[in-house]
Amino acid sequence: MRRLQLLKWPDSMTAEVRLLHADNTDLLKQVIELADDNRNSLGFMPAQAFGPFAKSGNIIVALQDNNLLGYILFRRVKTKYSAAITHLCVSEAARGKRIPEQLFDCLKKVVKGVSAITLKCRRDYKHANRLWNRLGFVPRDEVTGRSLDGKPLTRWYYLSNNQLELFGEKEDDDKLRVVIDANVFYDLCNAKDATSPKESHSLLADWLLDDISLCVTDEIYHEINRNQNRAIREANRKEVRKFEERRYDKTNRDNILTDIKNIIKRSESERNNSDLTHLANAIAAKARYFITQDVAVIEEGEVLFDKYGLLVRRPVDLVVDIDELKNNNKYVESRFVEHKTSFAPIKAENITLIAQAFVSHEGREKLNDLRAKLRTFVATPERYHAEVWKANRSEVVQHAVIVWRVEDRGLDVSLLRCKSNHSRLAERKIKELILDASNQGLNYVRVSDQYVSDTVRKALTEYNFFRDSSDDCWYRFLSSGIVSVADMKKLVGDDLSSAGGLLEPLNQVFVKGETDTISLFNAEKCLWPVKLDGAKVPCYIVPIQHRWARNLFDERMSEADIFGFDSTLLFSRRNVYYRAASPRLPKEGRILWYVSKSKGGKEYGEIRAASYVEGVTISSAKSLFRKYEGLGIYKWCDIKSLAKGDANASIMCFEFADTELLTKPMSFGDVQKILVAHNRKPNQIVSPVEISHELYMKIYAETC
Repeated sequence: MRRLQLLKWPDSMTAEVRLLHADNTDLLKQVIELADDNRNSLGFMPAQAFGPFAKSGNIIVALQDNNLLGYILFRRVKTKYSAAITHLCVSEAARGKRIPEQLFDCLKKVVKGVSAITLKCRRDYKHANRLWNRLGFVPRDEVTGRSLDGKPLTRWYYLSNNQLELFGEKEDDDKLRVVIDANVFYDLCNAKDATSPKESHSLLADWLLDDISLCVTDEIYHEINRNQNRAIREANRKEVRKFEERRYDKTNRDNILTDIKNIIKRSESERNNSDLTHLANAIAAKARYFITQDVAVIEEGEVLFDKYGLLVRRPVDLVVDIDELKNNNKYVESRFVEHKTSFAPIKAENITLIAQAFVSHEGREKLNDLRAKLRTFVATPERYHAEVWKANRSEVVQHAVIVWRVEDRGLDVSLLRCKSNHSRLAERKIKELILDASNQGLNYVRVSDQYVSDTVRKALTEYNFFRDSSDDCWYRFLSSGIVSVADMKKLVGDDLSSAGGLLEPLNQVFVKGETDTISLFNAEKCLWPVKLDGAKVPCYIVPIQHRWARNLFDERMSEADIFGFDSTLLFSRRNVYYRAASPRLPKEGRILWYVSKSKGGKEYGEIRAASYVEGVTISSAKSLFRKYEGLGIYKWCDIKSLAKGDANASIMCFEFADTELLTKPMSFGDVQKILVAHNRKPNQIVSPVEISHELYMKIYAETC
């Protein structure tokens, strides 16, 4: 049989690429001959070893007119849910015709669903290593080869299932993720040995540990791999494992990289391309901050922000930004936990696991004591509701556990534990308990757990609980509907007057007897969801699009929505909403949310919820996004669209809190009727509509 190397092929070539069938012995023979011709680079493999690979469907061939152009021989590693390339070989005459790309595309389809495709390649095979780079592999590690000279082998990884990687990231805290470039990374790696401090070293300050997580993208491995000193490569790979790695969609990254090269003009070189790839990776990974000292990138920061919403910062600028966000209490987590997770009843077989996960080591709680309590709670379901937060389709404990029961006039929370930095999860459950208790006509929620952590304390404080020194429990008094101050005093007056540590707004109204509007309104918010009829603050009906309502506060719409919802926003007590700069809203007041009809006009068009306004800011779209970007609610493209494409145009952002879904939503037609009945003209509700205190109370009474 003639050697394939003697064949001449055209400059461009589309091959027939498919699996090699084990019964095609002639083609298998061609594969063995091609491997034998290239054994100096592939390594020796006995001819008889190819047969089992073919029978297992682990050889892919590229053909033209039944002549072999090249092949991939691979293995499936079930224990690691990955695939490993053993050989990728192209005949000499077919090289330069993009045959490897066609073979690899076929391999990705054949092993679809695996988390990674891996291979090992000698570091001195420069042509082959350029190929792996071109195919999208990342040089993450290296080992010493088994040859006599011990040449190092680079381990290349291709994360084949982008969706798995993108949504597999777990952010189990409320830190801000920031991507650093290669130069900042190297500064941090060498910080211990530095003779003088560098600007990048400010990112290592202890006080920042709870606020930021320094991240890299996989381009850093290419940077490390270019160093010719193996000891330095190994040291840097060890350091990079200390950083969180951000994932991204590769196709989206490639499009962004093309755009960036038009924004930041640079000469074509390996290092310059790598610098821009770092930046493109960060944008594709939806990073908010990119930390660099590259002057050219910093100079184009405004352009990058306008186009992608990416904030380019020097290290020192980030430190200043974080300090401001922290002091203004604006910085909260932008992601939380996997969608479709929920509280579920505790099962007896999980008691030990739960006790181990939530025993209070700080409070020196005994594991056996907590385990005994949990057994009592689970064994008496007629008295106690015992629930644990768990992942979808999993019984593994994740973040929180709660036990409560209804007593005479209130609801007692016997156990409330939450993993560190997950106060939002505790907030979600506390909100549910407050609303459930008020709907049952109960007058208070008490947390009697002796081991309240800082994370839980943060959530309790957010919902205006106070600690009573007389019994060391946390209390939240409440009622429902519209109530006068006199009636509220009858309900909980004795409890309020005797409570130790009472919140000042409650003390002013119910102990000191102050009845001005501001005092009453502040007291009302401490007793939410009740409405005190004497607090005559500004009131508005505010329109909101269906798509925003379902993510910001209306879980009922989300349950019926095929696209689901963002659980992070629904968990939060506070959120922000952007709209046109006029008409203006007051700095504080009440709002009723009018959810406009969804696309097609068949759903909603109702007043569905009530909230409090807690702050209003009118400024340029760019400055508002920067100010509130830590909340992680709106994408830059949405805000820029609201500003009609002008990043400097003025828009309004208002903070709202304590959203209550109304049990009987009011239709658009009924809204028009009630407006007319109060001597108002009909209104299409396309912008905020100011209404009187009396009209607000009328609508609220009919819908709550």
